[in-house]
Amino acid sequence: MNYDVLGTRRQFMKKNRKRIVAAFMTVLMALTLVPTWLLGGAFATTAKAAGEKTYELDGRVGTWSAGAYDSDELVGEIFGIKGVNVKAISNSNRGKKFTNNSEEIYFGDDGKVFFQITNTNGISFTVPTNNEATVTIVGAVSSGASNVDKAKLSVKNSKGVVAFESTEMLKGGSNDATDKGSKKGCAASYTVKEHVEAGEYTIYSESSTTTGLKADVYYVKVETKSLGAAKGTQPVVSSVSAKYNETTGTIDVDWTASTAAEGDGAYEVYVNGGEKPVTTIKADEAMKYSYKPSASGSYTFTVKGVLGDKKNDGITSSAVSYTLPLGTPSLTVDRDATDGTKIKLSSAVVTEGESYVFHVYGADGKTLIENVNGTVSADGKSVSAVAEGLTEGSKYFVDETVNRGTESKTSEKKEIRPYKNPDKSTAIPGMSVIEQTDGTKSSNATIVRNAGTIKVSQNDYSKVASGGMEYNSIIAGAATTGNFTITADVKLTSMARSAGNNQQGIYVGAFGSTAHKSASVIAAELGTNSKGYTAYNGEKKIARSGEADIKFNQKYTLTCTREGSKYTTTITDEKGNKVVSTTTTTKNKDLVEGKSVTPGISIVGAGAEITNVKITSGDTTLVDSTKFEGTYSPFINNWSTVDKPVITDVTATQANAEAGKIYINVSEDISVVGAAEVDVDMIDYTGKVVDTQTASTLGTKEEVVEFTPKASGTYIFKAYAKRPTETTKIESDAITVSGFVLPLEAPKPSARTAESSKVEVYWDAVPEATSYKVEYKKSDAESFEVVTNSTTATSAKTVSLTVGATYTFRVTAMRSWDGSAVTSDEMQYTVADHEQFIWRYTAFGSGVTVDKDNLSDKKKSADGYSGSVNEGDGKVNVWSLNNKGKLVPASTDGVSFYYSAVPTSKNFTLTATANINSWTYTNGQEGFGLMAADAVGDNGDSSVFWNNSYMASVTKVEYYSNIDEETGVASVSKTSGDKISMKLGIGSQEKIGVTKKNIDKLKDNDTDTVTNEFKTSMTTLDTSKLGSEAGTYNLIGNYTNTDETFKNTTVANPMTSVKLTIRKNNTGYFVSYTDAAGNTTTKKYYDTEALSQLDEDNVYIGLFASRTCDVTFSDISLTTINPEDDDPKEERPMEYKDVVLGISSASTASTEDYKLKGLSNVDGHVVVTKGEEVVGEADVKADEAFTFDTKLKVGDNKYTVTLTPDSTFKFDEYEMPTSYDPIEISKTVTYAYFTGDLIYVSAEATAAVDEAKANETYSSKAQINSGKGTKGNPIDIYNAVAYAKAGQKILLLEGDYKVANNLLIPFGINGTSEKPIYMMPEKAGTRVVLDFKGTTGEGLTLCGNYWYIQNIDVTHSANGKDGIHVAGSYNVLDCVDTYENGNTGIQISRFSNVQAKSDWPAYNTIKNCTSHNNADAGYEDADGFAAKLTIGKGNVFLGCIAHNNADDGWDLFAKVETGNIPTVVIMNCVAYANGFLEDGTNAGNGNGFKMGGSSLSAGHVLLNSVAFDNKAKGIDSNSCPDNVVVSSTSYNNFNYNVGLYTNDSKNTNYNVYGVLSYRNKSVDLSDSLKAKGTQDEAKLYQATDYYWKAASGDAKDSSEILSDSSFASVNTYAVNVDTATALADNNTTLLADTESTIKYTANPVNRNADGTISMNGLMMLTAQTRAALGAGVGADSLDRAPQLTAESRKILIDALGEEEFNRIASMSFTSPVLSRDGEEGALTKDSSNMALMMVILMASVAAVAGVVVFEKKRRMAR
Repeated sequence: MNYDVLGTRRQFMKKNRKRIVAAFMTVLMALTLVPTWLLGGAFATTAKAAGEKTYELDGRVGTWSAGAYDSDELVGEIFGIKGVNVKAISNSNRGKKFTNNSEEIYFGDDGKVFFQITNTNGISFTVPTNNEATVTIVGAVSSGASNVDKAKLSVKNSKGVVAFESTEMLKGGSNDATDKGSKKGCAASYTVKEHVEAGEYTIYSESSTTTGLKADVYYVKVETKSLGAAKGTQPVVSSVSAKYNETTGTIDVDWTASTAAEGDGAYEVYVNGGEKPVTTIKADEAMKYSYKPSASGSYTFTVKGVLGDKKNDGITSSAVSYTLPLGTPSLTVDRDATDGTKIKLSSAVVTEGESYVFHVYGADGKTLIENVNGTVSADGKSVSAVAEGLTEGSKYFVDETVNRGTESKTSEKKEIRPYKNPDKSTAIPGMSVIEQTDGTKSSNATIVRNAGTIKVSQNDYSKVASGGMEYNSIIAGAATTGNFTITADVKLTSMARSAGNNQQGIYVGAFGSTAHKSASVIAAELGTNSKGYTAYNGEKKIARSGEADIKFNQKYTLTCTREGSKYTTTITDEKGNKVVSTTTTTKNKDLVEGKSVTPGISIVGAGAEITNVKITSGDTTLVDSTKFEGTYSPFINNWSTVDKPVITDVTATQANAEAGKIYINVSEDISVVGAAEVDVDMIDYTGKVVDTQTASTLGTKEEVVEFTPKASGTYIFKAYAKRPTETTKIESDAITVSGFVLPLEAPKPSARTAESSKVEVYWDAVPEATSYKVEYKKSDAESFEVVTNSTTATSAKTVSLTVGATYTFRVTAMRSWDGSAVTSDEMQYTVADHEQFIWRYTAFGSGVTVDKDNLSDKKKSADGYSGSVNEGDGKVNVWSLNNKGKLVPASTDGVSFYYSAVPTSKNFTLTATANINSWTYTNGQEGFGLMAADAVGDNGDSSVFWNNSYMASVTKVEYYSNIDEETGVASVSKTSGDKISMKLGIGSQEKIGVTKKNIDKLKDNDTDTVTNEFKTSMTTLDTSKLGSEAGTYNLIGNYTNTDETFKNTTVANPMTSVKLTIRKNNTGYFVSYTDAAGNTTTKKYYDTEALSQLDEDNVYIGLFASRTCDVTFSDISLTTINPEDDDPKEERPMEYKDVVLGISSASTASTEDYKLKGLSNVDGHVVVTKGEEVVGEADVKADEAFTFDTKLKVGDNKYTVTLTPDSTFKFDEYEMPTSYDPIEISKTVTYAYFTGDLIYVSAEATAAVDEAKANETYSSKAQINSGKGTKGNPIDIYNAVAYAKAGQKILLLEGDYKVANNLLIPFGINGTSEKPIYMMPEKAGTRVVLDFKGTTGEGLTLCGNYWYIQNIDVTHSANGKDGIHVAGSYNVLDCVDTYENGNTGIQISRFSNVQAKSDWPAYNTIKNCTSHNNADAGYEDADGFAAKLTIGKGNVFLGCIAHNNADDGWDLFAKVETGNIPTVVIMNCVAYANGFLEDGTNAGNGNGFKMGGSSLSAGHVLLNSVAFDNKAKGIDSNSCPDNVVVSSTSYNNFNYNVGLYTNDSKNTNYNVYGVLSYRNKSVDLSDSLKAKGTQDEAKLYQATDYYWKAASGDAKDSSEILSDSSFASVNTYAVNVDTATALADNNTTLLADTESTIKYTANPVNRNADGTISMNGLMMLTAQTRAALGAGVGADSLDRAPQLTAESRKILIDALGEEEFNRIASMSFTSPVLSRDGEEGALTKDSSNMALMMVILMASVAAVAGVVVFEKKRRMAR
């Protein structure tokens, strides 16, 4: 039968129909009803001329069985296909339609077949003698990597010579054989070869890329044509000889002829009288033939002479005896999936083999374990046996021997480790694992789970193709007919095949059927070809849409939501960007509404880490992997027998190797009987591990990992095999890779117009480049001119060029030692008509974060820029987002800075308009503007950076407004007046005093240097609110805050554009702001050398943004001028500052002994008088406190303090006091006291005072009876705390305490160590809530000493104000709870800057207190507890809980300006869920225990405490270099569990004993320990320390030792809460698994009746684990004293000193029931002055009760 393979009608014409129609037409023709010319066209191929014949091999014809063809029978008369694989056509990537120049050449149907060939198994055919043929073949490349592997069809004759070939076919190319388009070539070939001469031929697959690459043959047609009557001489054979050739293993046949063949005459050779010749030898060929028998026996050969159809009898040789060489067995060894003590052995039968024996050897491959006889199958084709009684997981070797008589052949040994498939029913709680199977083979995923982290890997033959799912491993939830959402975080880690494939990957979605070959699936897919898709079911096939690039080892969130028949799939990256989002309404019968559909995850030929799996239906959560506990491990207990990994350098042979990489092959069994993964370290010449890569593709024995070294040189590599269930690692031998050469990078040049229309080309230095060549040409020129052939600089200037002309530039980087050179892309630049400057970018200083490869992408780089001053519209967008960087007025800054360097020999002016795109208020450290500095940091360096600078800054600005008494004109004061605070104002910032001599001290945080040599000041440039009431305002619009942050603060018509200028001239630096009306305000600084201290040659001037600002700068103008051409120097005028005198002592007293304390800002002489009596006098120094001891009388005591300034005093050379006249300040101190022991307070009396104050009915003339303090006539709380004295007890009666004003316990209202002052509820066992809602300040301010406050709650302080502020010393807060305050719950720090350092709060004990849900508006500062900045010694937190606070649990921050703070002890405390509010709000930073700041030494101690679920770090040194951590536990924090590091200190001195870090979430996040300098690492890595994946020295790796079962409980009752705003990627949060925050369904931690903490077993080691680990490891019970070992006791004594240790060790951990016994008393007072006293008390909440400012003709307006 003949097919018209070129006709498009072929697909419509069926075989039988064509025959019938042809026969019908023949009849018509016979009847002369149809003209013969009409019989051309479609039927022309059905008839052939005489001597012509057509043969076809077509899988569409006949019935075929899939599999290797196993018959010698010819197909289609001439085709031999034995050994060829017959495969069914299906809707897969093989395609079933092929074209040639878009014309159809083949169209196959589902279920029909094609023929898969290799380079050894091909399709043979014969062209008969005296014929030639035209051969047509349609084929396609079958296997290999897409767009990489190539194959062609090679047709060879019987001698193996290529007769003809197809075009080369490319895997992944087009199915049109002539397509050279977007797919880089053709997957198909269409080959037509004419004039193929007679002979035997075979079609093979040959590849230029991969040996053994397969090809698919769809159709072969051989059209033979007789060459006519034979011409020549028929030969007559005269003799034939045959003999065996031992060398070749063939029988060689030779013959002679009495009449030789000529022309078409030939010789046919027959074996053993066969009917068909085995070969035909032509007349011009040698008369010999070599025959290779397929079996032993006797062979004769007959050679006949032929000419055309004539054939004579020929001559037969003598018989030759032949023994077939015995073949080697093709051994296959496999494990028994159901029995780990057996292995299955098999092979194909060996021809003539008589018996078979399998030999099993031990791990050495030599020790014989057993012999097993093989059994031949019934069909005689295979041999099999089973070896039993083996040890599961042990290594064995097997070979096979075949015997024939006395002869035998043995195969090579093969390695096997028997094991049975692990039971996966418990692998994933609430889900099942489905392994798809076709009945003969099945998928087999390897699954490892640690709590909610799931690692998976699967075999390479699985796929999701157009025909459906094949051999998928599906982690399936429960099938449902309802709606659902399934979501999972997936990190693709490996691929089973050598190249990626869109048919393999991880699929998260909906499965209408989980059966093998089902196409009922809709899923989000991460493909191993680095593409993300939606894979969804169409009408007949699985298709893909929404293609997007994805990366391996990067986490993506995959989601599939079902709503009836509508399915929505999304893929979201780590930053919350949707990279794929598709909604489809399916018609698939298995997926439509009402059908039972399975939510699940399919693993298809890929490895991945999967976390945060969640299946929900409505409000019901069906699966939540964050709640998974325990582990699932499939590993066999055979670690001691696992081989060490072997590593080799395969860089030279690696396919598709990239320059600049080293490829290391890891040979190790990564499976359930081998390693879980293998870490490979790259070690540089110093011995430092510079990179680690991991081989982790489960189910493989060979994997290549790649490294990208940063420098040329020699590297050492070492590998470590490991398992999560094992504590030891198996180490490889090290290998050395020498001579790595770092590829040079191409320079990236920029250009500017320099002086005299020269062009300066500049670029960043290229790593390892030793010189550069610079060339240019006019754009229309043919050749380049050389600017310089070699320069080591990173810029070069041309000669003067034509203004307005466009030139092309290029720069070549060269390296001398290897001669390499790389040239940049060509850059075009048009010469400007004015001088331009080189502009560069850097982000440096505290907190900055950049992605150097994506600086112009806001989504990828938190600090960055786009645009250019010298190009386009000249606008530049500079941003600093996500709390990156900060502006700190009294310290260093972190900024995103676009700048130019101007020589210090030049004067300059930079002007720009800042257009505000957006900004977010946080804590006043955000801002933007212009800056001039004498040094800039490296891009991306987030360490502290010191420089000198001037800023025109739009940031937080504060100033004082004073109104002249006579004129009523308001002016700015430096020291006092109405304080105007601008959230964003406009100011001029000066920071000077950094020199080359003191910069090292500044870097070391030397407080004296910072305080005395570094100078900083802020001067407002905008005075639009001058004369307004004191308050907070905001000038700038386009803010993003949506809360009440800006309520009643933002001015009408806020600015969105600000014009700023910085100028250097002969006077100094002038910083200016120009308002919309053109009015310019300038601050002048009279020092031209201020910015020449660190870099004497350049000033760096440019545009900056910090923290949360996105600003586009326009109208940017930078000009320079020579000093001699600039304006002459201005003389510096004298400036004046007001004299300030303040009294810090309290206005009330309860004892007659009174210390009057004060402070002045000038030197002078102070006289204190009381009436006519001189109480005391003394000389005073500026900013040094003075004290006078006095006696009080009951009632009012009026003091006058007179200060006479020293007439020679100046603030500095150009600043002096406004006046030297004496100034006076009056201080009235009311002395009153309660008699008796008990003072009763009521809510009603307190409310009466608050109401009178609100109604302004308090006055010196009005009387109010606020009670006497008896139970029958209780007093208000304000008077109670103002006049209590040592030993008295303030008892708060039950009531609703709405406290409308700050509750101040003044300085001087003190108890004693023997007789503290108590405040507590009147009834034992009850609590009183002090609700400060509506106040404008703090809640409770404790300035007194020796107070004991118990069982009181403080809530609702004002935004930005603490709940309780402890500024006194020796106080105890016991069972005091603070919550929902506007700032920190309980903070210890000084009260004001007039409080002398010797009076800073010390020896306070915060005991059994809970602080929670405290939050400021910006989520920046509200901690649970704080002891920071300005504290004294001996402060202790004992038995406290901090949870769900906006910022940190504990904050022990210090800063350089105020210096180091003494050691704080935190003992038996808990910090959890900080950074998240109780309602799930995603708030601030969220560290648990933040124990330091600014790299200042403090030696803070954390003892027997627990941190868990905090948004950032659990235990955080926050750059403190010498924390002490003893017996503490950190669990599942979103950042490091333990982070001990310092940014700027040269040395660390951490001492860690018994730390325990554990995770069952985010298990790849290791602890961070960064020792520096002189650190004794033995103190950091002790044998009692259990770090998470960060162990060194004697410390242990808890990830390898501990599990959930090591603890009494790991359940924190935390659940994920979806929020509208994803967690910001800031510098305190490394994890990206924070798309949702957390809240709690129950309290994870409670209190016992005695006030101590009950952990409910959470993170408490079980008795068995405690016994195994020993005392001192991790936190123990928190309701008793820590269980110290001798070692930990010594560590604490060394840290605290023995006396302080003993003091703290003696503390009681329980909260006592305090006595309420005593006598009632009453307030003794001068009632005529009480109202006035209360006015004074309540009006002067600040400790500075009296302040006087001397200004000529000025008064304080308010």
